Amino acid sequence: MDIAKLRTSLLSATKAAIRSSVKEDNLIIQCVNSMQETEKCINMMSKRLREWYGLSLPEVEHSVEDHETLINTVLTKSREELLKQYHITEPMGPELSNKDVTTINELAATIQQLFALKQKQEEYLNVSMKSYYPELEKTAGSIVGAKLLAKAGSIKHLMEMPSSTIQILGAEKALFRHLTRSSRPPKHGIILQHQKVAGAKEKGKAARQLANAIAKAVKIDYFKKEKA
Repeated sequence: MDIAKLRTSLLSATKAAIRSSVKEDNLIIQCVNSMQETEKCINMMSKRLREWYGLSLPEVEHSVEDHETLINTVLTKSREELLKQYHITEPMGPELSNKDVTTINELAATIQQLFALKQKQEEYLNVSMKSYYPELEKTAGSIVGAKLLAKAGSIKHLMEMPSSTIQILGAEKALFRHLTRSSRPPKHGIILQHQKVAGAKEKGKAARQLANAIAKAVKIDYFKKEKA
């Protein structure tokens, strides 16, 4: 037996198997995970920017609640312009040096780039979901559908789940508390982020109905791809 040839053949077969294992759902899962991590970075860095910028103009920092609006304010308006805009005659914070202002602006510009990155990722996700899993996208929306895929691990695993599991997917901690401490069972997980559930008076009922629809949609998408 030629060990070297056998080794080469096995390596080739393994590489081919790895290549074929990368599916559309893997790409979508990576994208939605990246979006969530980007959002965490934005929130953390925006809080730091608020604290830092608030040393100079706390009145403005407290007046602008939206992170992205504050970043645009920091980058586009001078201290003098903001004092006039907010009718501040005697600011609480000191005027910073050009070196300090430049450093704060660099942080704001970096966060602004992260907002742009998140927007591009969301656009990519919308196109990918509509292309590969149209029924799931139509039923759950791009972001909620992708988050369910990520939590399940693959389209196949999500397809195999009953609607009752899909309903509480993402609420594992609450389910664990229910099983170990006899607390109330969770009625919804990730799908609470869907507008039909979030805006419903009876969220448990709405979550159950949406989970049933998602379970059907995922099966349609999965078996259509299997036949293709």
